[in-house]
Amino acid sequence: ENTRQSNSDIYHQKEQVLKSDMGTTNHDLDVNGTLFLLGDTIDRKKNCFDTSPFQKLMIEISRYFSTTLPSMALKTGWSSKSILGTPCQLNLSAPLNIAMSGGAIIFLDVRDRKGAMGDDIRASLVQMTASHKQVLDGKARQVLIDDAWKVYERICDQYLEAGMCENLDVCAIAHFHDVLFGHCGLAHNDQGSMSVELHKAIDAARVEHASGITHSSNSYHVLFQAGSEEQVASIASRLASRYFHDAFEVLSDKDARLEQGQTYQDVYGDRISALRT
Repeated sequence: ENTRQSNSDIYHQKEQVLKSDMGTTNHDLDVNGTLFLLGDTIDRKKNCFDTSPFQKLMIEISRYFSTTLPSMALKTGWSSKSILGTPCQLNLSAPLNIAMSGGAIIFLDVRDRKGAMGDDIRASLVQMTASHKQVLDGKARQVLIDDAWKVYERICDQYLEAGMCENLDVCAIAHFHDVLFGHCGLAHNDQGSMSVELHKAIDAARVEHASGITHSSNSYHVLFQAGSEEQVASIASRLASRYFHDAFEVLSDKDARLEQGQTYQDVYGDRISALRT
């Protein structure tokens, strides 16, 4: 092994890049893994790291197997806030590519929002169901979006008061996807109803999304129109702006930046655009 390495010019070239740019790492191979596909992600021509070819390979492999085998990709917590076009496995480009290729991608919201969301949105549902409409229009969906946003901003303000900021953007995206297209923060099934296998829930969600109509909690017997493109764009813009506004507020050198006339848009403009897109 060492002899082959010492006689390989390519190995020496890549080893220099690895030693100069990688530094130390705490990551290792999973002991439970049985099959590994490894790539050094080094561009030999530019002599630097480029993960995009390996990412494309993994996406195509996932898409190929998804046509014959049940498969899905999961993401939760946070993502790397890269500018558009930055190849990185930690930003949102990887799940976006999976979704665009037809794969199932699930964002998991690990925050407990039931208590905060319940009272605000239940009050709106009671008012809406009084109209006895079979399907509530886009204006009703907007009422729920506005209620959800007020609660989200109140929570973000609480983080700022504690000297912190919202950093779980993937969870926030999952939450507002439910607000825009799902059951508005309320349980879809009544308490005591049967649970559903995940792959069946995914299929049902795809059918429901294609119809443009969302069933609310069975307790209310309400059908909602799904969020419009304008409503989606509005939430995406507000989420990105609020996220980086709060990040700016907790910077240790915020006062110095303000004295220089900088705003959070100046500091994070490219990243705001990437997250909003």
